[in-house]
Amino acid sequence: MTGNIYTDQKCPVCNGKMVNDANRRGCFCKKHPKVVATERFRVSFGRDIMKRFPTYELAENFLNGVRYETYRGTFDKRDYCAGTPLGLDTLSQKWLKIKATEVKPSTLANLTRYIGKAVAKFGNANIKEIQAIDLEYFLKVHLSEAGLSSKSRHDCKSCLNQFFTWLVATKTIRQDECPALPEMSFELGWRNIVNKETQQAILEEIERITPHNPRIHLAFLFMTTYVDLRPVDIRNIKERDVDLNSGRLTIPRASKNRGRSKHIPLLQEDIDAIKAMPKGFPDQHLFRHEESEFHGAKVGHGFGLRILYKWWKKACANLKIYDVDLYGGCRHSSVTAMGEHATPEDIKKATEHSTNTAFSRYFQPDMETKKEIFRLARGVKHVSNIYGPGQKTKAVK
Repeated sequence: MTGNIYTDQKCPVCNGKMVNDANRRGCFCKKHPKVVATERFRVSFGRDIMKRFPTYELAENFLNGVRYETYRGTFDKRDYCAGTPLGLDTLSQKWLKIKATEVKPSTLANLTRYIGKAVAKFGNANIKEIQAIDLEYFLKVHLSEAGLSSKSRHDCKSCLNQFFTWLVATKTIRQDECPALPEMSFELGWRNIVNKETQQAILEEIERITPHNPRIHLAFLFMTTYVDLRPVDIRNIKERDVDLNSGRLTIPRASKNRGRSKHIPLLQEDIDAIKAMPKGFPDQHLFRHEESEFHGAKVGHGFGLRILYKWWKKACANLKIYDVDLYGGCRHSSVTAMGEHATPEDIKKATEHSTNTAFSRYFQPDMETKKEIFRLARGVKHVSNIYGPGQKTKAVK
């Protein structure tokens, strides 16, 4: 049979070699048959596997195990090679290096963080030994106890799903060796919003407190008007991306747009505002510092990650408006206000949402309409027209 058990221990009587005797279940000296080895055992199986054990019993169990796998046709020498080629940490590092050539740095950072949590839990365990129940406990219990939200745990599951799909696609493991990931749901939180009048007041306050750099106010106008733009898109706009002749803005590889470019028609007043500003070099950011208004801000450099948020919070504080963040006060509020004049389908085209779940967080239900319906439930005799313009108001009898 393939494989054998050896020992590095010598006979204490003659210093001779001790060999395996499977019938007697031990390694014995040929010249002194009663002398048995007690330590330093190793199993050799083919040319690729050599593993050491402290006792003969452990070595025997291992050898029987790999022989049985060979008999069943499930033997994989990578499971036992030095360096753990099928280890979770080993393979995840290869996967991340490949993903680095395919995705944006921000996406890669998220994948690195999520797969890192799995490595922190399972170490460099053989991926074929990680069972579905282990992953379910990790995602639903371990990460929950670590303080991760349902959305973050769902994102971690999506990362693991990408990783195991890659393992199957590259024939690293078979499909039947890929553990099933658990079903997981999550609910996104709601953002506080403001009405259009309050939003306009905040924008006017921002314009008042930033006379040194009109680009700051224009950036907020862009976020509240062109609702398919995100803050990261705003900060990445270069001078070359704005075609003032055709009145079109192009965002190369826009965020959350699957790496595709995004084209946005500009309003004439925004075109005029950009024309009135000093023209920069093609590679300069459109929204850039014209003086060092904050520590670390360099003249001519693009806005940093927190600059717009700081001005938003300052303007809100001046107007005694609290608990409304930049994203909710700009994009969410604008989309909600658009619901008074446009259909959800048309608004969804403008925001470029691909799913109804994500869109529902922006296009919040008409609270006044719901309030009128609740009045009907309460039994109020007459309510305002909730059935659309041109239709008669119905009353409760």
